[in-house]
Amino acid sequence: MEQKVKARTKKLEESQEKLRQQNIQLKELDKKKNDFITMAAHELKTPLVSIYGYVDYFLMAYQDDLNPDMKRDLKIVQRNIERLRNYMNQLLDVMKIDESKMRLNKTYTNINELIKKCVKELGYLVKKKNHTIYLNLEDSIILNIDSGRIFQVISNLLSNAIKFTAEGGQIIIEIEKKNSQIIVKIKDNGIGIKKENLENIFEKFESFDPNIDNYPRERGTGLGLYISKGIIEAHGGEITAFSEGEGKGSTFTFSLPL
Repeated sequence: MEQKVKARTKKLEESQEKLRQQNIQLKELDKKKNDFITMAAHELKTPLVSIYGYVDYFLMAYQDDLNPDMKRDLKIVQRNIERLRNYMNQLLDVMKIDESKMRLNKTYTNINELIKKCVKELGYLVKKKNHTIYLNLEDSIILNIDSGRIFQVISNLLSNAIKFTAEGGQIIIEIEKKNSQIIVKIKDNGIGIKKENLENIFEKFESFDPNIDNYPRERGTGLGLYISKGIIEAHGGEITAFSEGEGKGSTFTFSLPL
């Protein structure tokens, strides 16, 4: 009996050691994968910047010599280069978040002005869909944040609200102080989110098509909300999503410490 127990114990220890070694190997493979993606993204960005620059130069230097079709085609090239560059930046952000290497360049920033700036920059999209944006902001609130990163979060949430709200919709951006935190809410009366999608909405590559009329069929990268979550958590805050279901709008809320 004692020998059987010893044999089983030995077998269990061997299995645990095997699992431990496999786990080490998986972590090493994952690191190599991340290192490769990071290196590839950095290497690809350099020629893209050069190509974009040359296209921009041709559009400016030869604008009187280019016919309308050539100008249109060159602008299409520029837009696609910009899409590729944005996607690679997203991949780099994901790698930083996964490895807890996201560095914040914090400065004292007026969060209200940051929100207004974002609304202004996305004004062309708001106008295109004839949306109405309501701002319900507190008095001047100064936070010690990475303004570029928080702008990235607000821009992502607001652009999603614009995209997933039918023409003539309403978007409300609210900010309030609660205990030792600032709470920012971006609420729309758009297509809403199914419960099953809501549960995984901040996961990597999570993208869904609700198959509703007037919904733009192009799918995103599925990285925007994952990156937004990583940025907010790096600031010591929290981000959540709420919806009562399809056709009932969505509310995204994030907090930042005072």
